[in-house]
Amino acid sequence: GACPRRTGQALMLAFDASRTHTRIGDRFALPGAPTPLTLVGTYRLPTGGGAQFKPIRFRSLLPQPSPSGPPSPYVPSPFVVTPSTVTGLSAGHWFVRADYRLSVPADTTLDDLQAAVAEVAGLRDGLRSDRLAAGLSLERGNVLRPIVDQARQRRATAEQTVSPAVVSLILVALVLLVRLLSAAMELRRPELALAALRGIDRGQLWVLGMVEPALILAVAAPVGVFVGYVSEVALSSAWLVPGLPVRFGPASAEFAVGVLAVSLVGAAVVVRSATDEPLSVQIANVRRPVRSRRWVGLLRAALVAAALAMLTAALWSGRPSQPNAADLLLPVVLAGATGVVATMTAGVAAKWWTRWTATRRGLAAYIASRTIARRREGTWLVLPMAVALAIAVFAAGIYSTAADWRASQAATMVGADMSFAVSLPLSRAVAITHQLDPDGRWLMAAGADSDINGPKVVVDAPRLARVAVWPRSWTPGLSVAQVADRLSPLRPALTLTGRRLRMTVDNRVGGGAVLVGVDLAAPFGQARQIFVGPFPPGASTFGASTPYCSRTCEVKGLTVSGPGAVARAMRGSLTISRFRFDGRPVRYFSAIGWRPVADPAFGGPPPAITGTRSSQGALALSIDSSGRKVVAEVAPRDLPPVPPVVLGRTASPKVVARQGNELKVATAVGGSAVVSPIATSESTPFFGPAGMLVDDTTYTRDNAVFDLETTVHILARSDTPSKILAELAARGITQRTTLDQVRHTLDQDAYALALNLYLVVTAIVLLLAFAGLAVAMAVSIPTRRRDAASMRVVGVPRRSIVAAVVLDTAAVVGAATVAGIAAGALSQYVVVHTLTLGYVDSIFTPRVLPSLDLRFVAELLVVAAVVLVAIAALLGGLTVRGARTATLRDNG
Repeated sequence: GACPRRTGQALMLAFDASRTHTRIGDRFALPGAPTPLTLVGTYRLPTGGGAQFKPIRFRSLLPQPSPSGPPSPYVPSPFVVTPSTVTGLSAGHWFVRADYRLSVPADTTLDDLQAAVAEVAGLRDGLRSDRLAAGLSLERGNVLRPIVDQARQRRATAEQTVSPAVVSLILVALVLLVRLLSAAMELRRPELALAALRGIDRGQLWVLGMVEPALILAVAAPVGVFVGYVSEVALSSAWLVPGLPVRFGPASAEFAVGVLAVSLVGAAVVVRSATDEPLSVQIANVRRPVRSRRWVGLLRAALVAAALAMLTAALWSGRPSQPNAADLLLPVVLAGATGVVATMTAGVAAKWWTRWTATRRGLAAYIASRTIARRREGTWLVLPMAVALAIAVFAAGIYSTAADWRASQAATMVGADMSFAVSLPLSRAVAITHQLDPDGRWLMAAGADSDINGPKVVVDAPRLARVAVWPRSWTPGLSVAQVADRLSPLRPALTLTGRRLRMTVDNRVGGGAVLVGVDLAAPFGQARQIFVGPFPPGASTFGASTPYCSRTCEVKGLTVSGPGAVARAMRGSLTISRFRFDGRPVRYFSAIGWRPVADPAFGGPPPAITGTRSSQGALALSIDSSGRKVVAEVAPRDLPPVPPVVLGRTASPKVVARQGNELKVATAVGGSAVVSPIATSESTPFFGPAGMLVDDTTYTRDNAVFDLETTVHILARSDTPSKILAELAARGITQRTTLDQVRHTLDQDAYALALNLYLVVTAIVLLLAFAGLAVAMAVSIPTRRRDAASMRVVGVPRRSIVAAVVLDTAAVVGAATVAGIAAGALSQYVVVHTLTLGYVDSIFTPRVLPSLDLRFVAELLVVAAVVLVAIAALLGGLTVRGARTATLRDNG
């Protein structure tokens, strides 16, 4: 009932406490032990809530590669002894580790952590004093100060990354505010003209115009502050740590005052532009298009030039860096420049279309283009709509990109829905998965080889597509099924099940008898080689015992040598026939096909076997060693001659030589392997972009996997039957890590939670955009009714007027939609490629990739189209319904 486990220099015995009663001094006879073992101490694992026993401390740590220095060495797990054993050692041979648990309540601030750092520094100074016991020291591994520095860095990065969302949302709201104020002033022009006729001077007229915007802002400010604080409390309770205090700090007050001040300035500018117009323009029934002022043109040119300069600087900046002020404003400036260009393009296109349709049929198109060309109020709507949609697409893209990165990182860390860490050789883990899941539907073994010559991930490739989690971003254009197919063996392996092998060999190789060796992989991965013969010249039959193949062995190759398995010169032919196992013919023996094995070193001598031929169950070999003493070898054609591999984007295996697409890479001290890269992946399981992925069967056929350097995992799907999980548990395989657990941990990171604000910004910006569109259209109804009444007087059909309203609305909003989506997509691409959207802990972390959510864009277009059609139809109906001759008389 004892389970031996070697840990360092001791042997740990695990007992089932409900069935076993042990005492100090009990003796145990274990298989393989030369003498009985005596129990010298026991340790009961604590089970209470305050237990400090950490199973992780009783695990052996394999050597791990380091990006900045030599790899960490192998650290065996400690063993448990009695206190008397420790007290029997001298003071210089042991030490006591005292851990102090750091309490971090929800209201802990960085200043509190900094105070803890200062306390630790003071503790270090106190340990040097004479008042404390000799030998006490502060462990070098104390990481409190780096944790504080990392927290500060992450906080700054999160603030800089989220700032574009906050600034973008504010600017969109201000642009829409200015646009709506401009539309409102259009309706108030007759009122201002009447006041001017009554003798009110310009200053008083400006005050009259400012009363309404000032009252609106005075009412909106406290409402906005209240809604913002309530939203902050709600989002904090939903996303962050329970009990986290929510404060209305100085930054919030500064933002609120700044937004209110800018809003007042914008309102003042709009009112000033309306009151500065001459009285003739204010009382005019129809507003004629006028040339834009020079400063407006300069402002537009400056905005476009700034966008181009910032875009060029970002694209040519080289490696990703921390965001600065220019980078944070890039999405907003680019969206504004795109909106300005779209506005100007819409006006120019409308003028050209008006001239082109004036001499042709198409009354509705002519009226629509003339409306856009002569009434700038319509094209002014392009800018805020384009900015709003660009910010929405940008924010949704950033949120989607961050979510996809977390999914990629979780897949890198776990590899599948579930991952079981096992203390077994990789060959044994592969055997267990094949035994419990013969069809390969739920289980797969994988080994992470941390060799100093480059990390390798050795997987059971035929099961990769069914079991592993493989995000599409890892190999764009290449599905996981295609990756698995290219890595997998070409055909089923040649397997043997039984206890005795016999074969007939027709030896026509000059020089005497030959010995035939059969290279095998035993059921649990052990490499075996049996020799049959020696076969004298001519035809003869011999056999050999294979007791370890009672549960199926896999044939890895055949060798031909002299007696005693020594190398010899050979020339002639050799035919192997009547290949039988336990008396049964192995028909697949010759059908699998065989290939000569050459020297793996590039430029080495050719293989001694010059040709193979299979016929009627017999294998004929042509041998010519050219006078060299060799051991001739052939391998079954179930595997590609050169193992295919998938290289991570930053994988840098130690390449010894190159020949075409084949690489000779170092695998261990003095070892090498020839591989053929078939694809480059953004990430691989366990090693991320630094790993090299290879199939277990293909790689281990000619190369060794060292157990000491390989961390083995058994990967499983989430729908694995409970019966199979119980079988794994019966074999001691219970230490499980799930993809959902890792993804949840990544999603709960403060930086990930901060990026959720981009999703909130998307919803608010879209709401503002559609609300602004609806209000602007509603404000334009009186002017449109007057125009429609004028056209009805001269005989324009009602249907043509409605169609013209729909066409000009579709043209304006369509231009804004296209410009906004293009600017948002470009902004997301540039920001993701040139800025650091977070932090990267190691070279095994996949990079952040831009991922424009085409589904979201399509949904946004559909929603925009539906809203557009609804608003345009409603606007056309209201315009025509109120367009009567009395409208013109009342207006006059």
